[in-house]
This record gives sequence, structure tokens and C-alpha cells, in this order.
Amino acid sequence: MKYGVFRGKNRYVSHIKIRSDMLLLSSMTGATPEIRLVLLAWAAFFGNSFQSGEINELASTLKVSKRHFRSALKYLVREGYICKCKSVVEQTGKKKSKLRFVCCLTNESWNMWNELVASCKWMDELRFALLDVGTDGTYQSGQPIVISESMRLVRAALLIMSNNAGYIIGCNSKVLCKMLGMSEVKFRQTIDKLAKINSIKIATKGAARSELLNRILPIYQIRPKIPAMCTIKLGVSLSRLHLLPLQFTENLALFHRRVLALKQTKKNRYPNQNSLLSNEQYWALSKRFNNKELTDSIHHMCMSTVLSLVPLYVSGSLSKRLAKSEAIDALKARVTLLLSEGFLYEPQAVPKVRNSKQKDIDTLKDFTFHALTEEVVNLILELSKSWLLFKNVYGDSAKLIDYLPNHQMVAIATETNEMVAHQQCKDGQDVQQDIVNDINTIVFCVLSVSIPKQVKDDDCMILGRKLLTVNSRAKDVRIQRIKRLILSEKVSFQA
Repeated sequence: MKYGVFRGKNRYVSHIKIRSDMLLLSSMTGATPEIRLVLLAWAAFFGNSFQSGEINELASTLKVSKRHFRSALKYLVREGYICKCKSVVEQTGKKKSKLRFVCCLTNESWNMWNELVASCKWMDELRFALLDVGTDGTYQSGQPIVISESMRLVRAALLIMSNNAGYIIGCNSKVLCKMLGMSEVKFRQTIDKLAKINSIKIATKGAARSELLNRILPIYQIRPKIPAMCTIKLGVSLSRLHLLPLQFTENLALFHRRVLALKQTKKNRYPNQNSLLSNEQYWALSKRFNNKELTDSIHHMCMSTVLSLVPLYVSGSLSKRLAKSEAIDALKARVTLLLSEGFLYEPQAVPKVRNSKQKDIDTLKDFTFHALTEEVVNLILELSKSWLLFKNVYGDSAKLIDYLPNHQMVAIATETNEMVAHQQCKDGQDVQQDIVNDINTIVFCVLSVSIPKQVKDDDCMILGRKLLTVNSRAKDVRIQRIKRLILSEKVSFQA
């Protein structure tokens, strides 16, 4: 068999560093979105095995039109992604042998696909997305939706780029559109469609560049869709009521409101604050953070870091058998790296000559970065205790994918207490501790967890060393069964 010369990889020229998991898409210069989808779907479904058959059969298998498949195959063979040769197939009867084609991925494209697979945290979701046409009511119960080829390709690209918590941080639409062979207008339209059917969430559209921070790019969240998985809610107790808003931004917002209140009373002084900054510096910082787009972007960036690193810290992937203090240092280094990438922040190893204004800006920037790093590390350490129990009970297949900032969870032990707690949740009141005096029954931190359906499909709560659930199928000494779990929305804060 004569293998074609692979041209795509060498023809791609860009000043932007290409991620290894995106090299396959990046190499396909001049390819339409439909061609790129065919290659990814071929690799995901057929692997590197040889394929033969009629055009319409292969197109049907990959869920694309016959016209698009024919055009894609022509490009992929010409550019060296797929090799194609003639094969003589014996036929019964007196008919002459029919010439047919046998195709497979070339070694170069197969190697790039394997690099993608090695980096992707959501391979099952990726395979499902590449072949999902939405006609089985997956996205809207009872209302079949046809998922366009562009929607499948964009969702696949986001899955490739997402971390293990399903976040895509700093999505540069110009770079991604070049990789997908798609215009920015088409990309934005496709993103909106995916968000509308709850295939992804537009967590934040980003924040404009300022003196303090570089521009923060849009942040997206993947919504798991494969039928074998389901999403449950996990309530955990924390030393503070909520994960969001962050203490850092909440303190700044409170200081800002108090300064404005004092100015209205014509009192020329600042309220108390316990940061390392002067009152004037802290006031300047609070004014810069009086921006919802900025605080939303920072909240999601920090939540992405927390949710993605908690499982890694628990599994020991970050510590590599280090002592506890060394493991925490390794965690802090990883948090620093992720936040630096998200903020496009570069600490100055060698001080440069700067004017007084730039020195003030750098001071505020460094304070912001280090304060967020410390808070994120502390949140990871605290949540890791609960996640370790959940992991030990239900295994490693679960994914920590979201935080619900508006919610609380109440565990009900008896029918009488259920009626009282239900009414108080409905009225927006706190459930008092004496309602159920045998266990602590309320938590204000609720997480979303993606798990296999056969493992467990009920919400649960972790308190201390016990996991509370109504699931009677789960068998473990650390599980405590209760009458009911009530999930309710409590506060008006929107992340």
C-alpha cells in the first residue's frame, strides 16, 4: 500500500504556540469544519483499522451527509491524513469482481490523534459528541433536536480543551476559529446554540483589559451528556458558609460600600481593614474590583482551579509521595501556575525601572494574585477532606464539575422534622439546629458531581466522617441513611 505524503502538519504556520492536543486540528489548513469533523469522528469511531464500504455507508456511520463525507475523504487522502487503495472483492455468481477502496488513518494522523487522547480529560464525552445528532431527545426530553455538524465540532473542541472539572479557561476565539476553519461570527452563533440547549454553559464572557489585569478571555463549562452518566448534588460542610463569593472580593466590596457610606456623612476617614495594603491602596483596589464582569471572571477562574485540583490533590497526583508540607507546597505551585495562565500574569523575577504609578499598580497586582492563590489553596485543602470520603465510598469514576452558589442542603431524619424543615426552606428561613437534634442537618456548600448511573443516582451530604443519603442500595459502614435530603435555593448572589 502506498501511503500519501502528509502535508497538513508542515503547512500550518503560526506565531502562536500550538497545544499538543490541538495539533491535529491545527494542521488542517484550508479544511472546512465538516472535513475536520469527519477526521475526528473517523479516528474516534474506527481508530486505525482498515475500512471499506460504500460512501453512503461510511457517511451514515459517522453521521454526516454523503456530500460532506465525499468532500472530506478527498481532502484527507490528498493531504495525507487517510491512505486509500483499491481492493478486489470476490463476489458470488457470474458477475465480475468489483473494484472497491480500503481506507485507514496514516501513521502521522494516528499519532496526533493519540496525543489528543492522552491529553483529553473527557474522552467518553468526546466520542459521544462527535457522533451525536441529538435525535434521541438527549438535550430536551420529548423534543428531538438535530445537532448540526458545526455544533458537534465546536463541542468536541471545547471538550479537548477543558480541564477535568469541565472548565475551558481563556478561550481565544480567533485562535480556535483558525483551528476549526470557522468564522468568528459562526463560532459565536454555535456557542450560543450549544448554551441554549444546555450542552455548555457560558460561565462568563470575560473582562476588559485594565491597568491592574490583562484582558480575561471567555470561560465556558461543559455539561456532561453521555447516557451512561448522571449528575447528583453533593452537600459538604465548610468552615465558612459559602465558596462564593470569594472572601477576597467580598472584603473589597464591603470596604467599598463602607467608604461610600462614610463619604455621604462627610467623614474623611477609612473603615478598618486588615490587609497588608494601606487604606489608600486598598480603596484603590476596591474601586477596580467594583466591576461585575471582573469579579464573575475571577470567581469562575478560581472555581475552575478548585474543582479541577481537589481530585488531583486527593489522588496524590500533585504530591507524588511527598510529605504533607511538601504536598501543600506542590499544590500551591500548581495553583500559582493555573492562575498565572488564566490572568496572563507574569511575576517580575528582576525588578524593572518603574515610575511611582506603575509601582503602585504592580503592588496591587501582586497583592491580588497572592491573596487569590492563598484563598484557593485553602479551599482545595478543606474540600479535599470531603472528596476523599466520597472517593473512598464510591470510587474514582466521579467528576467534580460545578458549584451551586445559591443553594443549601438539609438532611431530614424523621417525617415530623421534614415537614418543619420543608416549610422553613420554602419561607427562606434558616433551619435551626434544634429541629433535628440527632445530627447536624444543614450545609451551605452544594457541589455537582458527574457519576456513572450504575454507581448511584441520589443526592448525598457529607458531614464529618459520614456520608448521608437516602439511597438504600449503597453498602458501606461510612454511609448513614436518612429520610430525605432537601435542596433549596437560599441567597440571591449570582456567580
